[in-house]
This record gives sequence, C-alpha cells and structure tokens, in this order.
Amino acid sequence: MAKVLAYHTDFEEHPAEYRDVYHDHDDCPDGRLILPHHRSSGTGGKPQCKKCAELTRRPVDEGIRRKILTLLEQHRIMTIATLRPDGWPQATTVGYANDGLTLYFLCGPDSQKAANLARDDRVSLTIDHDTPQVMEITGLSMAARAKVVVDPTEGAKALQLLMSKYPPQGSLPLPMPTPADIRIFRVKPIVVSVLDYSKGFGHTDVVTC
Repeated sequence: MAKVLAYHTDFEEHPAEYRDVYHDHDDCPDGRLILPHHRSSGTGGKPQCKKCAELTRRPVDEGIRRKILTLLEQHRIMTIATLRPDGWPQATTVGYANDGLTLYFLCGPDSQKAANLARDDRVSLTIDHDTPQVMEITGLSMAARAKVVVDPTEGAKALQLLMSKYPPQGSLPLPMPTPADIRIFRVKPIVVSVLDYSKGFGHTDVVTC
C-alpha cells in the first residue's frame, strides 16, 4: 500500500507489458508477479507502469467509497479466485457480507479454498450482476488479502452479517454452522476497480484502500 524504490525486469519469461515499464508501487498487480530475483533496481530507462501511477495518485475519495459501499450492499454473491499449489487460479462462487470495506465469507475447513489461502492469502474477486442494458453494467473487482478469523466474537459477528443479507428463512434442512464448524475469512481489499458503464463504455475507477 505504498511507494517503493523503482525496479524493472528484463527477464523474458515475463510478458512484454511487465518488461516494458518500471514499477514503483508495492500493490501493483503486475509488479507483484515479478519475482524478487528477476528484479533490477531503477527505471531501466523505461516509462512508469500505468497501474503503479494510478495507484499512486488515486486514493479512495468519498464519492468512490460510497459507490463501492452501495454496490457491496446491493449484492450477496461474489466470485473469488485463490491460488492452487501449482499456481493455477481457482475461481469459486461464495456468499459474502461486508462491514464497511471489509468482506467476510466462509467455506469448509477442508476445502481447496481454505488450503489455498493457508499457503497464500492473495485473492482476486468480482461482484456484479447481469443487466438488460449494456450501459447499465456496474460491478467491482478487487485485489485483496484474506485472513482466517480466529476471534470467536468476530466470527459470530461475521455469521450474523452473512445471514442478515437474506430475508427471514423458513425451516432449514440442517442446523446453522457455528464458527468452530467452518473457516471464516476476513477479506481486506488493497486495490478496487469500480466498473460503471453509465460513465462511459467500460469505464473504471481504480483506487487503493
């Protein structure tokens, strides 16, 4: 979430868009994929990465924050991608609830998601819905970190938030899980892209949190 000393890479294994620029922000999603031993200090005479520049100059302003919170409140399902041991992204659909910009979701303690996150807490997620008109498309995508909730009080709060997303339920076939039965994750966004076609075709506002 901060500026770092400029670095670049000439390692040909990385895509050209990573090699043709220098990076200077530690939340840059492209820069993060450049392994430390593939980095060289300085700009290398290259232009600044556009994503680094965007991260530097665009903190969350109040208007964008309200837009993000509105979209979070309007939805209760997200697609979240974790990293498998072989590096292959695994995208799954989960329910979520939010407390401000902090998101919560749960999964089974023996699930692949839980195993992935125990090894690497980086996630990417999207929140959106279908619309009949193209120019009505809105949504969120985030780069974030997901940590297991270990405090029982926070776990109980997260479960209450998750259930409050739904109208009163009739009889359920199984009892509600307790925090001890599941893994509850707290998701803290680092970079948020706010998609809003009403501002222009494919318009996004990219902000840091």
